[in-house]
Amino acid sequence: MDQKRASSRGRKGSRVFWINFFLYSIVILLASAAYFLKPDYMAHVPVRIGITACDSVFAAPILDRYSRLVREKGGGDIAWFFFGDDEEPAGCDFYLMTSPQARVAVNSKRMKLSLAACATEARSHSVGVVITRKGTGIDQLSGGKFIFSFRNSASGFLSPLKALADHGIDLDTDSDDIEFTGCRSCDERIVYGVLFGEYVAGGIDLDRFKRIESLGFMKKGEVSILLTGTPVPHEIFLLSSTRIERWKEKRFIDRLPAITAGAPADIKNDLRSIGIAAFIPAGENSLDFLDRFSDSTGTGSDHSIP
Repeated sequence: MDQKRASSRGRKGSRVFWINFFLYSIVILLASAAYFLKPDYMAHVPVRIGITACDSVFAAPILDRYSRLVREKGGGDIAWFFFGDDEEPAGCDFYLMTSPQARVAVNSKRMKLSLAACATEARSHSVGVVITRKGTGIDQLSGGKFIFSFRNSASGFLSPLKALADHGIDLDTDSDDIEFTGCRSCDERIVYGVLFGEYVAGGIDLDRFKRIESLGFMKKGEVSILLTGTPVPHEIFLLSSTRIERWKEKRFIDRLPAITAGAPADIKNDLRSIGIAAFIPAGENSLDFLDRFSDSTGTGSDHSIP
């Protein structure tokens, strides 16, 4: 009898052992899978991107459609966070910034360059131009009011400002003689402000000017290009936080260029309207071109860029 009880207890103990062993094995396998496979399931990984390069009202719906595409293609579940001029960008995995903003962030060691956004697929640089009413010359600009895109735009402000300085028109960037539209989507105000004589000249990205001109709201040639500024290799950059996990950073920046290149035509067109036609790897010296802008314009050092 005692032998039967002992045998029964032994069988029960064996079952309990194997059940526990099986359960522990499953837990270990799941944990291992989560550790080793997490880089391959980017569609389920949240990615936080802070934005200072675009106006939230205009860009938010465009970027929301883009984020759905990125998720569908396994690039990550993007959440966008817009930062105002008086806010310090923080708490995100990546950041979309204009090149002057990016230089400040990189020099502070808080972020590092990952990808450069091309304004057009045809070329990897932008150019700022100075536009005036037809027949207006350099000698007629002195004493007039000027309008530019926004302070942190390399092609909408720095490039045309440098062109004016090179031709003897030195502007005080803090004077009442200079105004800014405040956002890339407001650039129509530059063209129409010049057209109707509110401003003697305006500084604008060349591609943006051509796009507005092509809409047909004015006769071709009524507003013309007076000066062409210094080429800007890239207007917008995607930066990585120095605190981001390496696997997460690598997978995201490896996949984003291909996803963007394969986007449907309507999404591509929308992205172009906010200055992003494609993403390419950013080199370590991508921001060096900013050194070509003289300190005399008030834009040649980090502390002078808002």
